[in-house]
Amino acid sequence: MHYNSTIQYESSTIPGVTFTLWRLSFGKRLELLRRVHGLAAKQEFFTASQTVESQYGAAILEQEVQQVYLQCCLVQVEGMLIDGEPASTEILIQRGPESLVEEITSAIHRQMGLTAEEQKKLIVAFHFRMSRQAEWKCDSCRRAGLDVMRNCSWLDLNSRTDKPVWGRKGIYTTACPKSVISSDSEQWVQLFYTLKILHHRLHLWHLEARTVDALIILETEFRKETIHA
Repeated sequence: MHYNSTIQYESSTIPGVTFTLWRLSFGKRLELLRRVHGLAAKQEFFTASQTVESQYGAAILEQEVQQVYLQCCLVQVEGMLIDGEPASTEILIQRGPESLVEEITSAIHRQMGLTAEEQKKLIVAFHFRMSRQAEWKCDSCRRAGLDVMRNCSWLDLNSRTDKPVWGRKGIYTTACPKSVISSDSEQWVQLFYTLKILHHRLHLWHLEARTVDALIILETEFRKETIHA
């Protein structure tokens, strides 16, 4: 097995520029959250006020939070010189294009954990695995003309229903669950059940933060199944 501790991104704001980030492990996320906790709390306090002084203070604190993110997670920026110098982390913070700084910060945020939409898709993936999947095979579904009725996300439909087409134990989708579930969700569900079968415990500290969040969500859903079995 080969594991890359970094991820490279192509900039969408500045063509030809790439930036590399450390993969955010569970342990590194805790370290990062500890470093920005005080700043973020103070920023929230200033943001809640409408005075010019408070808004100015909130903007300064936001820049300080961005600086911590970049110092902790940015490995390198390639394809760019800033005033004739390589775009190191410090030079990028001090003199780099704001659009690139915001793009890198957003990429770090995405590593911090699962979005609400990703959590929903993961829970759907868990429950769909527990349901009768044979009824949702694409070949038989399309032959029977059920793909439109089931609001398949892979179809280019002019209009879509907002009524549930699949559900289990209070979890439902308004489109075919197979077309809703992401590949990440499927991989996390497979990992979860593999660990269950092998009775294997992982050292969470070094796992990617998003994977840890996914496993915790799946364990919560699994325990609900056990309690109500």
